[in-house]
Amino acid sequence: FHDVTFRIEYFTEPNQHIRISGGHEDLGWWRAADSPQMYEVEHGTWEAKLSLPGSTVYEYKYVVCDRSEPLEWLPGSNLVLELPPGASLSDKGARNGNGNGGGAEEGKEGGERSPKKIFVEDKWHGYPSTAPFASSVNTRSNIIRILSAAGSPDIAQDNKSN
Repeated sequence: FHDVTFRIEYFTEPNQHIRISGGHEDLGWWRAADSPQMYEVEHGTWEAKLSLPGSTVYEYKYVVCDRSEPLEWLPGSNLVLELPPGASLSDKGARNGNGNGGGAEEGKEGGERSPKKIFVEDKWHGYPSTAPFASSVNTRSNIIRILSAAGSPDIAQDNKSN
């Protein structure tokens, strides 16, 4: 597991908030009402701190909500976050008893992986296809297109079978 902080700047109307929704149970399976709510840490800057399993690719988007009703989804393609292997489930529970981090001990016994603290900062303005490659806003389709252009044997093989 990793401690992942998602951050985005967006000015909402009063009584509105932002949620992060995606194709994983920890992101609400694309249901805004079941998705983690972000909190305004300063005017126009929203954050959500989640403990997410490693070795997983997450597709997600931000959504402006009034209560739990979606009003506006981030335009463009889904965003993608790929996490490296992380601490085991037993390490996660040992951190503070509820799996949400903040404990004094973080997987320090022999052979255990420590959870990584990962910071993801996305932008609402602009579409993912115009973001630089190093941006966390890249989409799976952009990555596949780049690998395909580079002549990756795995991608080329997949394209020949279609």
